[in-house]
Amino acid sequence: MAIDGIITPIVIGIAATLILMGSANIAVKKILRLLRHYGYSMTFGGLVIFSIATSFPEIFAHLIASFNILSGSLQYEIASATVLGANIGSDVIQQTLVLGIVVLLTGGLVFKKDFLLTAYLPMIGTTLMTLVLHGMGYCPELMGLSFLQRLLDI
Repeated sequence: MAIDGIITPIVIGIAATLILMGSANIAVKKILRLLRHYGYSMTFGGLVIFSIATSFPEIFAHLIASFNILSGSLQYEIASATVLGANIGSDVIQQTLVLGIVVLLTGGLVFKKDFLLTAYLPMIGTTLMTLVLHGMGYCPELMGLSFLQRLLDI
């Protein structure tokens, strides 16, 4: 029967979800202990964890696509477009939807000029630069360095 073939993936999915939840619980407890030990606020820890955790899917998608492109199992045009599109889509959602939800839930948000100039505008600028240059079919090495510089904030 068709039902027999679907039960195994469902059981594996439930087991994987439970393992992920348990592992996340352990990780959060250990991170909270580290934050208290070094005197960092929970807000700082949450933001760092949130930013890193939400970037993992894009990072690993890029790595896997790159390895598969180099091995010849994926066409570079399709794989590059797919991971770049997913990355830009995630970026746009984080800049618009997530920020919009935060503003709605908190009743407003006051940006410091320093934050706008050093974080938010460069983030939007990088996204726009990517869209414009890729729309023209061009992505020079210098642009890659600017992305790396933005990532590392140097």
